[in-house]
Amino acid sequence: MCSTERTFRTRTAELTDQSEIRAVLDAAMLAIECDLSESITSEAVSLRVAECDQRVVGVCRITLQRQPPTEWPSETLFERVDATDEITHIAVRQQFQSGGIATALVSEILTDNTAAVGVEFHPQVKPFYQQLGFDICSLDTSEGVRRCVGVKSPA
Repeated sequence: MCSTERTFRTRTAELTDQSEIRAVLDAAMLAIECDLSESITSEAVSLRVAECDQRVVGVCRITLQRQPPTEWPSETLFERVDATDEITHIAVRQQFQSGGIATALVSEILTDNTAAVGVEFHPQVKPFYQQLGFDICSLDTSEGVRRCVGVKSPA
């Protein structure tokens, strides 16, 4: 466990983090279709982790310089950007949630990025992305599932 203050640090993922990253993603029921080592070493992906007491407790994966998916409402959110990096996964171990870890991971990505950042998410986490300054709209998928999408332009 982390110290009582629950201090953590964020950093770029390393190949030695693979099993811990997989455990965090599995606990959140998130799947990465590719090999984690590819995500860690690829120049097209940024994989950040949060660690506490030398244990990975949070993960954020972003694909770099992707065009926004065609099913996103480009006329409302994406008309002002040429390319959008996309947050594809974010997860924090349950016992470390509400401690600022997800906010720190996403904020770090937003600070480091020169492109706009897009994300698709469940409506219940809308306040999280609003607090980070994302412009948000709702989206009904072809399966009739309510989703939200957001974009944050570079500062």
